[in-house]
Amino acid sequence: MKVIKLFTLIIILSLFTGMMAIGAQESEIDNILFSTGSANGTWMIIGAGIAEKANELFKGFPITATPGPGSVGNPPVVSGGDADLAMSYGPFLLLAIEGKSPYDKKFENLKAVCSLTPTVVHIYATPDINANTVEELISNKVKMTMGVPPTGQGSNYITKIIFSAMGVDEIEKMKEWGSKPYYASGPDLVSGWRDRHINVAISTYNVPASAIDESLMGREGKLLDMGEKLMDELVNRRGFSEYIIPAGTYHGPLA
Repeated sequence: MKVIKLFTLIIILSLFTGMMAIGAQESEIDNILFSTGSANGTWMIIGAGIAEKANELFKGFPITATPGPGSVGNPPVVSGGDADLAMSYGPFLLLAIEGKSPYDKKFENLKAVCSLTPTVVHIYATPDINANTVEELISNKVKMTMGVPPTGQGSNYITKIIFSAMGVDEIEKMKEWGSKPYYASGPDLVSGWRDRHINVAISTYNVPASAIDESLMGREGKLLDMGEKLMDELVNRRGFSEYIIPAGTYHGPLA
């Protein structure tokens, strides 16, 4: 099943940040602040682990991981000098550099320095939805109730990017063809699917995702391909990469 490898988790830095090649043990560098996500989230754990391992190469433990605003908020933080490194996703880095929504100006002094884990866009629907791709779902204006992450979450912005790539500039515009968004995430989105409040859902997770498995085991559904034209737009102009979920990753007759 072809889907999208949405934003690989990346580390970004300002072009003005001085960096040195790591060679000999116990090198000496200036202090580096590494912005991650919420204090209790997985990004903070990942960032702390990276800082701990990197600090083994330097004198005085100069790298400090700190809670940060996350995928959308981190690019401006690094660009403005409030952090030296940060975690984000490819599509948001591209939007920040270009000064496109959700950003109100260009942050052109940024670049990615490495990639970490892929986060995959999962879009699934009930069998009666007359579409096998996201491209068909939107271009044919299929009537649906779509589970969408709430406004302000990175996954909500990803949903907006996908809709805008199909010429629909706001999620709420699906109401114009008789559809409606149902804002929920995590367990609430799973419950909305299993309790039949929605018949289409979008989530972003590492593969395999227990929430997707729980949904598709609790109620029959099918994973949707992106579609050829939509995939081309997202990969070549929106900062995404193609990803194929291996057969058998998820349970359920249509998974």
